Amino acid sequence: MANQYYINLHTKNLIESIRIFHQTFPLSSSVSSIEILMQIIILTSKDEVISLKKIYNSVPYAENTVRTYLRGLFKSGWITFIDGHDDNRVVCIEITPKFYRTLIQLSDLTMPISNT
Repeated sequence: MANQYYINLHTKNLIESIRIFHQTFPLSSSVSSIEILMQIIILTSKDEVISLKKIYNSVPYAENTVRTYLRGLFKSGWITFIDGHDDNRVVCIEITPKFYRTLIQLSDLTMPISNT
C-alpha cells in the first residue's frame, strides 16, 4: 500500500512538471520546439558547450526551423549566444538564469521520492 502511495505521488509530481514545462517554456505547436528544447536541457545537464552545430546535428529538423526557434528563445530571454571558447567563429548557446531557475523548479518536482 505504501508503494502505491509513492507511485501516485511521483506520478502527480511528474504530471505537474509536464504542465509547468508547457506553461513556462515558449513552445510552438510543432514538436520540433520540444525536441530542440530537450536537446538544450540534455547538453546543459552534461555540462557541455552547446554549439549551434551540435544542436543542428542533434535534431531531425531543417536549420531554418532550429534557427527560428532559437531566435525566439533568445528574444524572450531564455538563452544567449556567445562566441566559442576556443574559436570565435563558433557560435554557442548559453542558458540564462531564467532558464536555469525553471530547470531547478522542474527538477525539484520530479526528484525521486524515497520510501525509507
